[in-house]
Amino acid sequence: MQIASPPESPPPPSHRESWRRSFDVVHEAGASGVRVSRVMLDGSDDDSSGSGWGAEFAGESESYGIVGLYTAREAGFGYIGGGAAGFEGGVGLDLAWGVRIPAGRYHGPFFRAGVRGWLLGNDALYSSFLELPQMQLGYQLLTSSSVLELGWRAGPVLAGRYNTGQQAYRKLGKSFEVGGYAALHARPVHFDFGLTRVLENEHEGPLNMLEGKLCGDASMVRFCTDGRYYQGRERLGGGWAPLGHETQAFYGGLTIGLSHETWDAFEPD
Repeated sequence: MQIASPPESPPPPSHRESWRRSFDVVHEAGASGVRVSRVMLDGSDDDSSGSGWGAEFAGESESYGIVGLYTAREAGFGYIGGGAAGFEGGVGLDLAWGVRIPAGRYHGPFFRAGVRGWLLGNDALYSSFLELPQMQLGYQLLTSSSVLELGWRAGPVLAGRYNTGQQAYRKLGKSFEVGGYAALHARPVHFDFGLTRVLENEHEGPLNMLEGKLCGDASMVRFCTDGRYYQGRERLGGGWAPLGHETQAFYGGLTIGLSHETWDAFEPD
């Protein structure tokens, strides 16, 4: 007579799976691949050197999660390479955590606090920014298949730079920023847009920054186009540029890479 062996227990969930299951709803997406970039300047001390193509290895990601009243939004990017404007690279993070008040099963107003910052550029354009704490106030719809979020944000800018050309520069510390953002993620389209306005400090005038990203998925491949636009006065030759003379800079790229994406809505055990 054979004695039946007890059924094997399923393997324990991985650390990543346990983290994901801690959320009621979670969305994670991103891509890793090759990026072609372009930088253009207008009004700087050396506009001719500010136009050039580059190529980089690049990656980007974003995640949204909700469990009970707790809400999290995390995004980041990184790339490294070079081109006509010399060595080129960048890294950035946008992290915020807080509370969402349920107005329905999948949506409601939220408040978050966190940190936002980046370092990026090449020989023609250098941009850095550190905002801590960053405060967000907005409305979110997060389901197992889509994300729609509109938010207002503000916070102190502790450090940063906006440098163009060979000598023009601007320090961003000891100032405050206000702005907003919008995000839409619904397979196969992913869209992010943000506006940042660094308020006047020592009578130099505000610095306006726009950033956006539009991605589309085709099977396991993701195509992304991204762009950043800057407008503001800089120092040149020991003094500020005349009133009304503002430097404009555009930096953007196109990335083709492998997509990684997760949509989950977990029911209580």
